[in-house]
Amino acid sequence: MKRQGLLLSICILFFSFKSVLIPSPKYVAITFDDGPKPAFSIPLLNMLDDLHIRGTFFIVGQAAKKYPDIISRIHHSGHELANHSYSHYRMDTLSPSAMDSEIRRANDLIYNMTRQHMTYFRPPGGRYNEALQKILEKNDMKMVLWDVNLGDYIINNGHTHIKEPGIIKENIQRVLRRTKPGNVILMHNGGEMVMEALPVIVSHLKSEGYTFVTLSQLRSL
Repeated sequence: MKRQGLLLSICILFFSFKSVLIPSPKYVAITFDDGPKPAFSIPLLNMLDDLHIRGTFFIVGQAAKKYPDIISRIHHSGHELANHSYSHYRMDTLSPSAMDSEIRRANDLIYNMTRQHMTYFRPPGGRYNEALQKILEKNDMKMVLWDVNLGDYIINNGHTHIKEPGIIKENIQRVLRRTKPGNVILMHNGGEMVMEALPVIVSHLKSEGYTFVTLSQLRSL
């Protein structure tokens, strides 16, 4: 009995010591919807370079067709590209054939630009139904929503606007409170709130031991 007690004590000490030396990994993925948009995408990409992190960009096909140079930069900078539909329609309002077309057109366009197959799809506004899920399965794709939302995108004449004083700080604090290991954070493709919030969020989460990865990296861990 004494020997068993001694072995148990050694095991407890070993695993306690191991847990101190090898902390649980804390990974998080930041995703950006609705690009590319030159006025927003270029400053955002510059900031991501400065922060030394990689993200996942959910691309709108129509915008990608207009700005292939930005798609090329996103791709060659080591970020991940994902599908956000071709026209940014609400998918749950479309027929199954129209949904399929929206997904395939964006997939084909981005593949022709980058030779990268699309794995992930995020429906605009997070709106989906059972028909969309079946179409994604048929196309061997996975739907990705989010765990934490910065709440940065207010649509007003096609631009990003801040609703009221202090909203940026409040939204930053909400993201920091809610983020947990393995989470997916939603932001949009640039704008005042993202450019102000992103470095604060990244700096704070890094200080807490978080590592920023792409969606594919997160799903493989």
